[in-house]
Parts: sequence; structure tokens; C-alpha cells
Amino acid sequence: MSQTPYFDEAAKSATFEQDGQFNIIGVRAFITSCASIADWMDDLYMLLGERFIDARLYLSARRAAKRTVTALLAEFHVPDDPKSKEQFFAEFYAAIGWGNLEYQLDYAQKTGRVVVKNSFLAQGYASKFTAQGRSIATGAKSTITRCALLGAYLAAQVSNFFGEEIEMQEQQCAAMGNDACLFQVSHERFSLRNHHKQNES
Repeated sequence: MSQTPYFDEAAKSATFEQDGQFNIIGVRAFITSCASIADWMDDLYMLLGERFIDARLYLSARRAAKRTVTALLAEFHVPDDPKSKEQFFAEFYAAIGWGNLEYQLDYAQKTGRVVVKNSFLAQGYASKFTAQGRSIATGAKSTITRCALLGAYLAAQVSNFFGEEIEMQEQQCAAMGNDACLFQVSHERFSLRNHHKQNES
């Protein structure tokens, strides 16, 4: 029996259609490079500011992520216990290329953190396409965290595990030169105002 059944099932579900559709677990998706996403984010940061973009991205992704968590758990028939859910989401998001998730959670205190290695958002920042179309590692280091979108999805997952709403704050980011991205559980409700205060401190 496979040690990574959820990873295997998600990976095997990917289909490439000649009519231009790509699907995974029956959901229409598309493929783009992490570097392209980082370029789009840089443009938005330049136009509207990092704090505004990250806050809006987190809030909108948080709503979508809550629906996604419920749908995925039902689709894959994941047992209703936290450790099974941890295994599922770690394997699923590894399969679709979001990163390697390690949950370090205290269920009694409802605190903890999630460590993410190989975040697609952080790695995208440190790689660029040359004029010849080759992807290269630049070694660039960001002055800000880059993974608000990922944090929103982790918040939805951990909220489901705990049975109460929490948020996730990115404390360190691989794009800034750290070995991994680190997201800390927060019981303070997220808002544009407190997000701005955190970034100003």
C-alpha cells in the first residue's frame, strides 16, 4: 500500500485535453511558471503597495480557501480527525506544486505553526526568465514576505482542524533568504487595519 495515497490520487487525476483544457481532480486549471506569478505580484505591489495587495489577497483567498477545504475533504473521503487531515493536505498541496507543508500544531492549546518548504510563491521570486526563454535562479532576496495567498489557505485548513476560526501570519519567508516559510497561528481576527499595523511595527 502506498505511503502517500492522497498524493498519488491527486497526481494521477491530472489530464491534458487537446481542446485546450487542463484538469486536476476534475477541476479546470492552468499551468504557469512561478516566476510569472512573482512578476505579476511585483507589478501589483508597485502600483498599489504591498500592504494593500497582500491584505486583499489574503482576505479574498481566505473565503475561497474555506470552500476549498470542505470540498476537498469530501471529494477524497478524508477521515474526520486532525492527523488524517494534516496528511491529506500535506500530500495534496505537494502534488499540485504549492510546497512541502509540515504542521506543528498544539491541539490542546490551539496554537502552533506550519513550516512550508519550496513555497511556489517564494521560489518564484528568486527565479526569472532570460531573453532566451530559460528559467534561472537569481539568488535575489525580498525585503518583504511573499506568501499571503498560501497563508490564507493554511488558515482555512487549520481552522477546520481546530474547529474554530484562526488566522495565519507569515513570520519568515524563504524569499527573504530563510530556509523555509513559517506561518504562525493567530487568534486575532484579520482586518486591513491590523494587517497595516503589523507591517508598520
